[in-house]
Amino acid sequence: MLKLFKNVFFLGFLVISLAISTLTLGFHAANLTAKVAVLTSASTVAAVKHRKEIAKVLAKARLKRFIVAIPILGSGAAVAFEASEFKNWQAANPQKNEVDYLCENASLTIEIFEDVIKELPENLQVSPEILGLESKRCKKT
Repeated sequence: MLKLFKNVFFLGFLVISLAISTLTLGFHAANLTAKVAVLTSASTVAAVKHRKEIAKVLAKARLKRFIVAIPILGSGAAVAFEASEFKNWQAANPQKNEVDYLCENASLTIEIFEDVIKELPENLQVSPEILGLESKRCKKT
């Protein structure tokens, strides 16, 4: 009789322990699933927001190119756009001067030019040196 009682007690203890473990793990799984859902939706919102920001930057650049293409008005607009860009750059880099700004823009322009040229058919590809786009004054010695 004592052996039967020990077996029943042990099996009861085992069933209760396993039930508690199952409920605890189920709660943790549900909690982690909720966290994953929140993080997934947050990353989706961030990606959409980032996509919208990129689209705005591209649209702004396209509009600037269009305005600059208009005769007479375009020259003034190009000067105004460049002055605005320089003021923004100067605010972000107060320790640097106009030459640093021009050198940074020249090096970025050459990099972008090289990327654009690579996308052209081979017979239309030109090196930046042929067009005189190398930045001799900006190279650090």
